[in-house]
Amino acid sequence: MHFKNEREMLEYLSGYRDYYYELIEIEHEIGIHSPSLEKNSGSHLSKIDQYNRNIERRNEIEKCMKEIISVVEKIHNEDNLSYVIMYHKFIRMKSLEDIAAMMHYSISAVAHNYYPRAKKKLLESCK
Repeated sequence: MHFKNEREMLEYLSGYRDYYYELIEIEHEIGIHSPSLEKNSGSHLSKIDQYNRNIERRNEIEKCMKEIISVVEKIHNEDNLSYVIMYHKFIRMKSLEDIAAMMHYSISAVAHNYYPRAKKKLLESCK
């Protein structure tokens, strides 16, 4: 994946959250069981079609989420601190405050030093 600028990269990474919540919604709609095929349950074909569309969409979402994870993992071996920050920020959906507390750093250090460095490092690895 190649990005023109930092903003484009951050928008792409932020999409993980949207995919995550859509996946939860689809999983809820799919449920544990396949669609009911009882005679009084409405249109059989429409329920089966919706179920199949949900399965296809779930597969698409999972693929997109894996692609976003692979972008973040590009810096895993280069700079572990940057990787941890970006992973927790975009994949685990943690705030910078939570990340700072988890790493035993000040929020100021994370927000003004480590996070900007992590963004720069990831952007460089995606050019």
